[in-house]
Amino acid sequence: MKNLVFDVNVVLDLWLTRQPEERLQLLAVLLENNDGNDYLCWIAAPSLHVLEFLARRGFKQKGEEPEAAKHATKALLANLLHYARPLSCFGFHQDQTLVAKTDLEDAQIVRAASTLCSPTAIITNERRFDTGDTAIVELSPPEVAPWLHNHATSRPIEFIDLKTQQDRLRPQIEQNI
Repeated sequence: MKNLVFDVNVVLDLWLTRQPEERLQLLAVLLENNDGNDYLCWIAAPSLHVLEFLARRGFKQKGEEPEAAKHATKALLANLLHYARPLSCFGFHQDQTLVAKTDLEDAQIVRAASTLCSPTAIITNERRFDTGDTAIVELSPPEVAPWLHNHATSRPIEFIDLKTQQDRLRPQIEQNI
């Protein structure tokens, strides 16, 4: 099983229809087909407030009234969290992130993604993530399907896949902690 961590820009592109229809369709299909068998979808928890702020602003710029923009954003966030799990980044990760990187938002996404055990990709429309010494790859939406397919066939099948089990249980473990 693989992990797809969605960057703020691809979610905003989907919500505000800022990309061509075929690219938006790829994103929607990735989220909706997330059944947990082949891959899990994640959104970095530290990015949720940024996502909400930018979505509201985008709706207002498109002519929505502030209250309508607020309600639309809340509904879209609820829908997103139905398909993508929030991915935490603990405080002790932040110390290293603040010191090492210049783009804090991207660094937090990478740090949160690096806590996952299975192969992980950050889905973005902007090539800028410094993934450092992690095994995380950065993909545009059209690159995701080939990565999912190629990566699945090149990995040996483990008798007991503890990494996948840990990723699936991660939200419940964090809640209990």
